[in-house]
Amino acid sequence: MRAFIVKKVAEHLTPLLEAQLDLALGVRVQDYDGGKVYNRVPDGNAIQYLLNQSIGKPKESVEHSGKLTIGQILKRINDGRSTTRQNMEDEPSLQD
Repeated sequence: MRAFIVKKVAEHLTPLLEAQLDLALGVRVQDYDGGKVYNRVPDGNAIQYLLNQSIGKPKESVEHSGKLTIGQILKRINDGRSTTRQNMEDEPSLQD
């Protein structure tokens, strides 16, 4: 299914990109004295999408309080694996 969608998008890539650019720029009706009049204003989501695709998505910061040591992080990862493994063992199988 993914290959089919990729093929269809690739077939229409130029008009899709042009449509995305139209959304990002707005549809200009008139240009006078350095001013622009739009019947559709520029779409911020379209602008953000094009920027993310062309120069990459900005890094998002995550704030946290407290400090963890490498040992504590590894213990939490291991504890999570043990819990997941235990939960899988406790669930009935499809053959039961």
